[in-house]
Amino acid sequence: MKVERIAIVAALLLVACQNGGRAPVAAAQPVNDSAVARVAEALARGDAAEHSGSTSEYAAAALALEQLGARAEDDTPDLASRWRDAARAGGVDLPPPFRGRALGPAYSRGAIDANGAFVTEQVFLAGQPAEIAVVPQARNGLRLIITDQDDKTLCDQRVAPPRTLCRWLPIFTRRVTIRLHNGQAEAVNYYLVTN
Repeated sequence: MKVERIAIVAALLLVACQNGGRAPVAAAQPVNDSAVARVAEALARGDAAEHSGSTSEYAAAALALEQLGARAEDDTPDLASRWRDAARAGGVDLPPPFRGRALGPAYSRGAIDANGAFVTEQVFLAGQPAEIAVVPQARNGLRLIITDQDDKTLCDQRVAPPRTLCRWLPIFTRRVTIRLHNGQAEAVNYYLVTN
């Protein structure tokens, strides 16, 4: 265990030295195996079911959120329960809800006014993979910008359906600022997933 940690710290220091002392910049990654990416996919699937009324899609999205231990934050409704109820109302027989994990990715739903922005902060722990995903409910117009306490950019990219994901490994435990900008002339709804 100690040897693995030393190897990880050495690799991070090497990357930082190669970047002129700067922390590695996060990039959009087409990785679908992370919990945040799977929660984002489930949210996109459930959102699509709300438009199509597909009971099988409601069921799949609800089961995925429950199995991942995803929890709603703030004033966001418990979508797993809502979608489970919609699937049952449509005649789908579902197993009892999974209650295994106490912690897991958290999601919130929000709306940004035309040409507006949403800003929040979150602390990520050193040596623990950090992930943020955005599931837009519009074709384009959102931009995700994540910066650290020194205003260094960790991620800066346009948000595109079905989701955009930023991943990085923090060298230090630090607070980051998450900004979502809406460049459209109309309000945009979105889901934000963090872990």
